[in-house]
Amino acid sequence: MTTYKIVTIDDSSVIRKIVNKAFQPFDCCVSEAENGAEGLVVIYREKPDLIILDLTMPVMNGIEMLEKIKADPSVKDIPVIMLTAESSKDVVVQIIKLGVKDYISKPFQSDQLMERVKKYLALEEKKVSQFFIKDNDIDILVFPDKMSTHAVTEIKEQLNTSIKEGAKKIITDMSKDDVLNSSAIQLIGFILNSCKKAQIKPIVIAKALVAKELKEYEETASAITCLTLDEAKKSYES
Repeated sequence: MTTYKIVTIDDSSVIRKIVNKAFQPFDCCVSEAENGAEGLVVIYREKPDLIILDLTMPVMNGIEMLEKIKADPSVKDIPVIMLTAESSKDVVVQIIKLGVKDYISKPFQSDQLMERVKKYLALEEKKVSQFFIKDNDIDILVFPDKMSTHAVTEIKEQLNTSIKEGAKKIITDMSKDDVLNSSAIQLIGFILNSCKKAQIKPIVIAKALVAKELKEYEETASAITCLTLDEAKKSYES
């Protein structure tokens, strides 16, 4: 898995927090600077994979910083996404001529930013562990291909850790499974019971026949099942 280095340069701490939060679900390391002069120091130190640069800043603004970046062969090829409160044609033309890959007008939403970022970086979601993936505020447990004692132990430990850390949404993805076995039933039962104690609504992604089987066992009869991840996520919205 590739860990991408991101540098966000903005005099607004609020904007920097928004950018940081947008990258949290992904395997990225985000560094910050609050003006162009500081930003150059960070860029030369980190040699990032992507720069997110504000246009209007004190000390050294985004245009001045961009000119310095593009004039230096060691960093000129790093893609830059510009954040700007000015969307006039002249500004857009100027930053494009300087080599900006993309730009986004303020105010913006995290998903708008990430749509642009994903054009240049093949982002991968962070894995909380071998079996858990963090997707914004949802913990997704991907059922192991082989239900070994080690796998079950790790899953139980990580589930308990996630609950202690305040997890509110837990999805168990067993969509690859065609049949249930006793180990799977026991593990699902453990997940449901642990979530019930923590007052968390767990959801299980399973094929129709497996979902039907879950209802037939006492320890898994209460499982809320969905066919797809999108369906599971939407169920938290209702």
